[in-house]
Amino acid sequence: MNDEIFIKPAPGCAVRDPVTMALLAEHGEQKPRSPYWLRRLRLGDVVYVSQENSTTEEADANAATPESAGKRRAQSQPTQSGDEQ
Repeated sequence: MNDEIFIKPAPGCAVRDPVTMALLAEHGEQKPRSPYWLRRLRLGDVVYVSQENSTTEEADANAATPESAGKRRAQSQPTQSGDEQ
């Protein structure tokens, strides 16, 4: 059994680590599988995240920059055909 879990705060929640008193990072952190964190999971204050998903989410967030969004919009603009009179 793995002694650690990868979790992040549920949307709209801010959760403190009882040892460090720091807020749990929004992108998630590796934490011990302790009664405290298991209770936070059960109550819905944090959500379990597989580490593969967290790296994919970070890559998606980095890809969605304003520059890339503008390029996508420009590429999706309909082109004018020569049928106009």
